[in-house]
Amino acid sequence: MRLRQDLLGCANRIRAAANDWSEQSQELQESWRDERGEAFVDERVTPAAARLQKLIHTLQAAGELAQQLDRRLYDPGLHGGE
Repeated sequence: MRLRQDLLGCANRIRAAANDWSEQSQELQESWRDERGEAFVDERVTPAAARLQKLIHTLQAAGELAQQLDRRLYDPGLHGGE
């Protein structure tokens, strides 16, 4: 259970960082409106935001897997009475 909590805690901290990232990237886009700024956002900011979202999703999935493992390990009824 501890592993699940740790993974979900990490996901929450990364989600908060991703929200900060989003706010800062909006400010960047508002202040840097030339071709170079648009290229930077397209090449760097947008892909990084997508990676953060993928990381959050992966951590949540790992947390769910850890929860399933805990259930199987510690709930004798799931083992068919073994």
